[in-house]
Amino acid sequence: MTVVTHDEDRDLPANTFTKAGYTFLGWSTSANDQVVKGDQAPADNLITWKNQTVTLYAQWDKTPEVIETVTLRPEDQTIYTGGKEGSGADEEFPHPIYLLNGQTLSEKTTFKVDGKAWDTSKGEYPFTVKYYDDADNEITDDETYGDYTAKIMAVDDVDLDKVTTADGKALTLRDGTLRIRYVSNATEASENALTSDAEIYSANNAEAVRDKVEATTEAGVILPENTTICLNGDEDYPYSELDANAPYQIALLFDDLLPRTGGTSQDYADVLLAHAAEQNHDVAGKESEVKYLDLVDVNNSNAWVSSSEGSDVFWPYPSGTGEDTEFTLLHFKGLHREYGMDGEGNLNDQIAASEVEKVTIEQTEKGIWFHVGASGFSPFALLWDEDHDTPSVTPDPEPDDPEPDEPDTPEDLNTVDHFSYVVGYEDGTVMPQKQITRAEVATIFYRLLKADVRDENTTDVSDFSDVSSSDWYGTTVATLADMGIVKGYEDGTFRPNAPISRAEFAAIATRFFDETGATYEPGTFTDVTGSEWFAGAIMDAVNLGLIGGYEDGTVRPNNNITRAEACAIVNRTLGRVPDADHLLPEDEMKTWPDNPESAWFYADMQEATNGHEYEWITEDGNKIENWTDLLDKEWNDR
Repeated sequence: MTVVTHDEDRDLPANTFTKAGYTFLGWSTSANDQVVKGDQAPADNLITWKNQTVTLYAQWDKTPEVIETVTLRPEDQTIYTGGKEGSGADEEFPHPIYLLNGQTLSEKTTFKVDGKAWDTSKGEYPFTVKYYDDADNEITDDETYGDYTAKIMAVDDVDLDKVTTADGKALTLRDGTLRIRYVSNATEASENALTSDAEIYSANNAEAVRDKVEATTEAGVILPENTTICLNGDEDYPYSELDANAPYQIALLFDDLLPRTGGTSQDYADVLLAHAAEQNHDVAGKESEVKYLDLVDVNNSNAWVSSSEGSDVFWPYPSGTGEDTEFTLLHFKGLHREYGMDGEGNLNDQIAASEVEKVTIEQTEKGIWFHVGASGFSPFALLWDEDHDTPSVTPDPEPDDPEPDEPDTPEDLNTVDHFSYVVGYEDGTVMPQKQITRAEVATIFYRLLKADVRDENTTDVSDFSDVSSSDWYGTTVATLADMGIVKGYEDGTFRPNAPISRAEFAAIATRFFDETGATYEPGTFTDVTGSEWFAGAIMDAVNLGLIGGYEDGTVRPNNNITRAEACAIVNRTLGRVPDADHLLPEDEMKTWPDNPESAWFYADMQEATNGHEYEWITEDGNKIENWTDLLDKEWNDR
């Protein structure tokens, strides 16, 4: 309360009163009335005669209670599918990192729930992290790649609105992001079949550690003992000193490239190698093995990590190669498995923008070694000179007879009409070096059946648990299975999208012939003993002139066959003998930028992709095809 007297030039005095927990609003002429004058406002209209005294009452408003808050959010993390240990009910996710006002929670940070200290016997914190897709559905495993929202959620029956820091600060919750990178096979990743544990070395035992890794005959990695491992390559999250007893386990992810829908990993390998050629690297006529590499912590849901001192990687020799083989190793820098995710471009754009570098390698008795920088992992391509399969039996017809001899022929296949049986891709390539799947092989041979055989045997019903009549390959697989040409596995599957081995392909091709059932002759190939399930089929294929082997004496039965190798064997099965000098002019037939005339498979791929009329001619004592015109219909027009 204050008192004022008349003075038309005078302002009200400044308020000097205070009231704890309240804010001064202004003056009123009664104790509990509306404000009529603000602080230090002019006194006019309050006094009507001279020397009149007026009593004014201060008016107050309760000040809202201010509760100090802090922001809590999970740190963004990046992992790959798989791993041995992690967080969550099934240890599918990385151990959470919590940021309080942007700083990592220290071991001393504690929380209260409803004013009481949190009982850490119930868990380290009264909250955890769960992950949600774009539709706000919780995900419970790490098998699907992409970006997911990481949300802080209460544990048990805790009310997060009643959780505060130990000094009473309320929590404002924010979200983070979990990025799950692609792997080629989620099942194998979950079984840790794509990783190998790192070995640690010092200056005193480096050679012994290298020998230990090589003895496994599998890809591996060694790390210097003075390196610093950082989670997600972030120096703010360094691991403790490398120790065999540490709770983490660093490992090398050594993975195939991703299979394209309806295809295989070789699809993307071909794109990478084409880009390397554009960067003036010599890839023509080379065999290749392309892998995606990275460092991960398998005890933290395959979270990717970096090594400050880099890593030394061991890559075992591919089958049929060795210390005398001349290799080239190419590195496609910066191609991480995040294409198509939020803020990332598509794969083809990233490949086109990537730098391709030649890597220095060291060859030993069992494989190659090379060094990778701190965060330098991505795809690598190992190249070597091609030593392709050549038939051990060549036609030797009578030179004066233009018609070919009549050896054992596959009666169910159309060996007269030279229809095409392979199609190219939308990008204009035919990808001769890519692997071919079991479903694609069934489809090729289905196309080559005689019309009456196909009509008589066509069905879309099979006993395979993984083949449906609605699948694009449902009819071709079911038909050839019913004919006894293709077979499945003991578990009842056919595995249509799996690549097919050379032995499996040889077995399928020989089942079209009557003269089979040969006993394998030991010593025919150095990598077949005769006890294998496929030994007889390999011998049949040799006797029929379908396969020969490699210059080193191997046949490499367990190698996945390429499209080019498959076409060569199919052509021999059908009795076709294309010759590069007796095809049609290039402007009259389909040609492919990845099927150059210099490649050993050039004529075989042209034969497979161009239906044509032909005549038999003799050249250098051998009967070959001389193309005369293109056929005016495709295989499916028959």
